[in-house]
Amino acid sequence: MKQFMRVIIGMIGAAIGVSVAVILTTFGIIPEANKAMTLGGLIAGGLVGFFLFFALSEWILESLRRLFDNVFNSIQSVPLSQIVLRTIGLVVGFLIASLVSSPVLQLSISRLGNVIGVLIAIVLYILLGFFGMRLTSFYHDDIMRAVGQLRGAVERGEGKLSKVEREATREKKKAEKARAAGTVRAVPKILDTSVIIDGRIFEVLETGFLEGPLVVSHYVLEELQHISDSADPLKRERGRRGLDQIHEWQKQKDIAVEVDNTIIDKATEVDMQLLLLTKERDGFLVTNDYNLNKVATVQGVRVLNVNALANALRPVVIPGERLEVDIIKEGKEPGQGLGYLEDGTMIVVENGADAIGAHADTVVTSVLQTAAGKMIFTRIDARD
Repeated sequence: MKQFMRVIIGMIGAAIGVSVAVILTTFGIIPEANKAMTLGGLIAGGLVGFFLFFALSEWILESLRRLFDNVFNSIQSVPLSQIVLRTIGLVVGFLIASLVSSPVLQLSISRLGNVIGVLIAIVLYILLGFFGMRLTSFYHDDIMRAVGQLRGAVERGEGKLSKVEREATREKKKAEKARAAGTVRAVPKILDTSVIIDGRIFEVLETGFLEGPLVVSHYVLEELQHISDSADPLKRERGRRGLDQIHEWQKQKDIAVEVDNTIIDKATEVDMQLLLLTKERDGFLVTNDYNLNKVATVQGVRVLNVNALANALRPVVIPGERLEVDIIKEGKEPGQGLGYLEDGTMIVVENGADAIGAHADTVVTSVLQTAAGKMIFTRIDARD
């Protein structure tokens, strides 16, 4: 099979060589003194093209394989709606190029004019096809919104149907939902850079409380790479650990981890690109960034905040409950002592400054919930 493919590539090279010889003859580089010389030039071009491409066939096959793999991986990460719209844009661009280039191709002034006309037509097809794809991609959200509105108008038109027809339509929709119930796709979780560097999300995954698929944008990978190359040793270590954890989870079979290569031209900052990607994938944005959380909430993007999860899982204490606290330092106010629970919750001990470095039994007086977390106020148990 491999040898057969090499021969095919060699034949393609021969065809290209003959085509080059024809072009050189057209421009007068190869003189048309007689038919034998012209035929010899065509044969020589074909032989040179065949042996050259046959010698390079292994490299060409490997390059094509890598190209097809990259294209396939890119297509997998692009939503179906994007593929359909880009295909439509490409076809429309080709149709316009056909209309524009048709008069040019019909002008047969000379051989050179024919060659120039063909070159102009090829350039028009490439430019207008690419322009059509980019235009439909850029206005993807607007087009899908218009399609959704049109679909809604069609569905609202069902009110004009008879009672029997409306009932049949409703039953049909129920049947379609029932068939789709067994193949419901899990909502994708788009990870931002902060949550990957933090690392706690991977511990949550190990417990089984979070389902996949996990989506890592290539913009986040680029940002992690910059952090991994930082001159700050701490940042460099965090960036490398984040990349290592992504690599490890890609090997897991329980939860899918995919890299999204979608190009988002409407935003230049990574945070905004992630918001647009989350909307496009209709998923959840997973973050630790307080400001990004707020912006996402304002824009109607669903958010999973690991810090909020950690705060929700901290022990619940009520006034009057007794806690054993190791007082480790002074508080902000005179006489206060500070201690911490195992999960990092701060405990403020009134009149606990004298017990710094000691273990004390305390009684909870109040609990304060702040944006940064929970604070527990206590006092030394009078029975000590």
